[in-house]
Amino acid sequence: MGGDAAGCVRLRFFGGFAKLERLAVRREYRTSRLAYRLVREALEHCRKKGYTKIYGHSRLDLVRFWKVFGFKPIEGRPTFTFANVRYVEILAELEPHPAAIQIGLDPLAMIRPEGSWDRPGPFDMALSDSDPRRKALLAETTRTVGRQDIVSA
Repeated sequence: MGGDAAGCVRLRFFGGFAKLERLAVRREYRTSRLAYRLVREALEHCRKKGYTKIYGHSRLDLVRFWKVFGFKPIEGRPTFTFANVRYVEILAELEPHPAAIQIGLDPLAMIRPEGSWDRPGPFDMALSDSDPRRKALLAETTRTVGRQDIVSA
């Protein structure tokens, strides 16, 4: 807000699932809808990365908040205590994103800045460079195996 961080959420990515953790909103913004916006954006980011299972830990008093986003306590799992606070494991199963990053799509998408996979990035621009000096420099300074010509015409 006005150039200052008002809140944040941390995501960690594992094989087959993402973990949503550390949702924090500065005290003066806790009566706003910022927490909801942060969680929605975080879940959408996970979907774009191809994750449909989102795991988390919820304080017992916040389970109702997380249910708004589709999280449910994981059945059969006991509550646990961390730093003298009781938590429960929660899980949300999301719909797959229709344009999730995956093998077989535009290979340049995977080298674009995080979260900007659908927009041309700096390397896309470099590929359109038709400067013959750049191509000559690349051909002269790049060591290739088997003397293959790797510089595009």
